[in-house]
Amino acid sequence: MEKSKIGLSIPVIAGIIYLSALLGYIPLIICAGYALVFEESKLLKRHAVSAIMFVGIIAIISTVLFSIITSILGIFNVPLEWITQLTDYKFTFRLAYPFNLDRIISYLLTIIEDAGLIAFAFAAFKGKKAMKFANKFVPDDIA
Repeated sequence: MEKSKIGLSIPVIAGIIYLSALLGYIPLIICAGYALVFEESKLLKRHAVSAIMFVGIIAIISTVLFSIITSILGIFNVPLEWITQLTDYKFTFRLAYPFNLDRIISYLLTIIEDAGLIAFAFAAFKGKKAMKFANKFVPDDIA
C-alpha cells in the first residue's frame, strides 16, 4: 500500500482528515492543508478537498437556514415593536421559529455532518475513492 511522507498509509491519513473535521475547522484546515501542500498522492488530495467541501456545504446550509431567516424575521419584528411603542399597547408578540424548529434543524444538521464525516472516514480507511464531486476540483496533473 502506498505510504505518505510521514510513514502512514494514504488511506489512514485520508481517514484522519475526515475525523479531524469532527474536532473543528482548524484541525481540518491543518490536516487537509498538510495533504494538499506536502503530499503527492492524488487520492489523498481528493479526500482532503472532499472533506473541506462537505464541511463547507453543511456550513453554508446552516448559515442560510439560520442567519438569513433570523434576519428576515427580525425585519418583521421591528414594525411590531414600533406598534407597541406608539400605542402603549402591551403587545409582546415576536415572530420566531415555531416549536424551536431552529434547534431541531441545528441538531439534525450536526448529526448529518458527524455521521457523514464518520462514514467518509471509514470509507477512506478501506481505501475507497473520495466523493465524486471532489474529482472535478482536483486536476489529474496536480501531483
